[in-house]
Amino acid sequence: DNGGIVAAVAPSGRSLTTQQQPIADVFFSELLDNEAATLGEALMTAKVEGAGNNFLHDVIHTFNLLGDPALRFQHPAN
Repeated sequence: DNGGIVAAVAPSGRSLTTQQQPIADVFFSELLDNEAATLGEALMTAKVEGAGNNFLHDVIHTFNLLGDPALRFQHPAN
C-alpha cells in the first residue's frame, strides 16, 4: 500500500558508470525488450554476455540482485 521496491540490482563495489553501462544495457534489453522470464534470468544473461564481450570482469562480479530471482514482470500489451 505504501510502495517500495520489490528488488534491486546494483553493484556492491565502486566502479564508474561508464563501466557499468554495458551490463545495464543488456540487463534492461533482456528484461524489457526480450521479455526475459525472470529478473534472475535477465541479470544472468547480462553477466554471461558481458563476460563474452570483454566487459570488465571486476564490474560483472560486483553486480548483485537483492530480491527474488524468480520475480516475473508483467509487460504491457502492445
